Amino acid sequence: MLQIVTVPIPLGTRNPEILGTLSVGFMLDDALAAQLKTITGSEIAFGMDGQILAATLPREMYGILARGLQTSGISHLILSGEDYLVLPRPLEAGARAHGGPVALILRSRTELLRGLDAIHTGLAVTAVVAVLLA
Repeated sequence: MLQIVTVPIPLGTRNPEILGTLSVGFMLDDALAAQLKTITGSEIAFGMDGQILAATLPREMYGILARGLQTSGISHLILSGEDYLVLPRPLEAGARAHGGPVALILRSRTELLRGLDAIHTGLAVTAVVAVLLA
């Protein structure tokens, strides 16, 4: 998928004439998804027209990931036995539902709950030690 932005180039400030346009684009591919994963700590997928085109997750999961393109708010998906929260974000202004380019941001609930279990265990140990010392 290619993301392109085009802007006019005006000539003059009072009654500007349009000299032309400037277009800049970049690929929304697996490499960009991997870079965004490094920055955000979340799995990333790019899709359009009901299909996933690039992602940080394996290609065999693209069919299940495509379900996330059909939602407008936070949803849940189970991928390889892990529960994920999925947040779709349209990549074009005024994107119509289920059609334009979308970025999916996925956060593993399973991983988040593992961290919470460690906190609960630490609190339980602290409570037991506090009772024994009292």
